[in-house]
Amino acid sequence: MKLLSKTVLYSVIFSLLTFTAGGFIFYFNLRTQIIQEVDQSLDLEKNRIIQKLMFADTIPGFYTSFENQIEVVEVPASLRRADTYSDLLIYDSIEKDSIPFRRLDSYLHLYTREYHIGISKSLINKSELTGDIFLLMLFLFISLLMILLLVNVQISRRMLRPFYKTLENVKTYMITRGEGLNLPKTPTTEFTMLNNVLNRMSAKISKDFISLKEFTENASHEMQTPLAVIRSKLELLIQHENLTEDEIRLIQSISDSANKLSRMSRALVLITRIDNQQFSDIENVNITDILNNQLENLEELITEKKITVSRDLQNEICAKMNPALAEIMLTNLLSNAIKHNIPGGSIHISTRGRVFSITNTGLHSDIEPSELFGRFRKGSQHPDSIGLGLSIVKKIADTHKIAVAYTTGEGTHTLTLTFSVTGSLSEIL
Repeated sequence: MKLLSKTVLYSVIFSLLTFTAGGFIFYFNLRTQIIQEVDQSLDLEKNRIIQKLMFADTIPGFYTSFENQIEVVEVPASLRRADTYSDLLIYDSIEKDSIPFRRLDSYLHLYTREYHIGISKSLINKSELTGDIFLLMLFLFISLLMILLLVNVQISRRMLRPFYKTLENVKTYMITRGEGLNLPKTPTTEFTMLNNVLNRMSAKISKDFISLKEFTENASHEMQTPLAVIRSKLELLIQHENLTEDEIRLIQSISDSANKLSRMSRALVLITRIDNQQFSDIENVNITDILNNQLENLEELITEKKITVSRDLQNEICAKMNPALAEIMLTNLLSNAIKHNIPGGSIHISTRGRVFSITNTGLHSDIEPSELFGRFRKGSQHPDSIGLGLSIVKKIADTHKIAVAYTTGEGTHTLTLTFSVTGSLSEIL
């Protein structure tokens, strides 16, 4: 939920609770005031009745109506008790409804007689008045709530405008530009503090990125030079006469390690460059054409291991990718299928809609599928592998929003790529 929506929601909930509590308090206070007024009216009516009884030998007649009922009867002294007020409902045969009344029961000792005085006054007019006032207040409360809601939305939107502007700048920030965010100051102190922190942080990140970029480029360049020297010296050394078989094996082992170190260095630098978004050129590339070209380039390795390659290319797959990374991704997939295959095995390549899959025969892998794309993950059957090929594939796929999946079957291994943009190249262009 957005911050503005959450702020408005909390304001509405708090206002509703406040208005509801205030409405009930107002209603009960109003009703209490009305009851007190009616009770005073009942007391005045009782005093008027007492005055008449004091100057009469018998119980005089009193004017009564449905809304104002008076009962005066002589009772035994044993029934005497304090005045009581009560609420009751009396059925109106004309209106065919029960009407609320307020009743006073009073006992009077006058000379040698005891009287019970009962006075009932209708509350129908008071109840209607209370209802009308309550509806009016409810309307006012709802109107006030709507006004507060609109005002709060406008104020919150205006106050949060610098925040959303900052958020948009952060979302579009590209570290490869080599500069900080440079967010402006705002009238709000807290947003100014936030922008200052983000400016310092982005400037530091940009500086660190440039340093890391220079380090990886320099490390790649400087490391390859001594490795090339080592390999050339080893080639010269292995051509010497009078070398024993143990010495030749030792030199060959050193050469293999140097080659492995060279490949590992290039792979790690490539992963770092991908992480740093240094392959920013995106084009419409034809995956099918790249696949066919790489199969031709790897034909010698395929023939050497006597691998049978079959293709079921039902359609072309085209995607928006960096061309160099697309070529590296497919080369690694094919090399992996060849390297981890068995002599006389097979490779099956298929395309269906958005899905590209490559299946190769091979030995059972002792690596969990979920760990296959991790760095330096390799099976015990292939100790010479540097364990970065599929990690590079996963990194390239994630960069271009391509889904990667790995499954195994009876002596087979399948890698599947699901592209987000497909079709013929002419359709994309």
